[in-house]
Amino acid sequence: MHGRNFSGARLRQADLSLSVMNRSNFSGADLRDVDAYGAVFGGANFAGANLTNASFVGTYLQGANLRGANLSGANFSGAEMDRVVGVTQAQLNQACGDTATTVPAGLHIRAC
Repeated sequence: MHGRNFSGARLRQADLSLSVMNRSNFSGADLRDVDAYGAVFGGANFAGANLTNASFVGTYLQGANLRGANLSGANFSGAEMDRVVGVTQAQLNQACGDTATTVPAGLHIRAC
């Protein structure tokens, strides 16, 4: 589903596990409680999206835009996200990960 537009969509509780959605637009979308285990979201736009309690375990997020996204309770264990853009320490403080989670230089994520 490369380059799809899900801007403003309500995808709450969707199972996006193992999907490949590079450069897709999820800006302003409701992605609460989504399961995206092992998914690939390279360059995807999550600006302003609600990712509350979402599971991004083992997810590839390199180049994804997380500017203004709500990451409250989101699990990024094992996620590759050291090249995400727009993410702040305040956002990451609301999420969790593990020792395999990669985040941008100078930022950190608490353990789940």
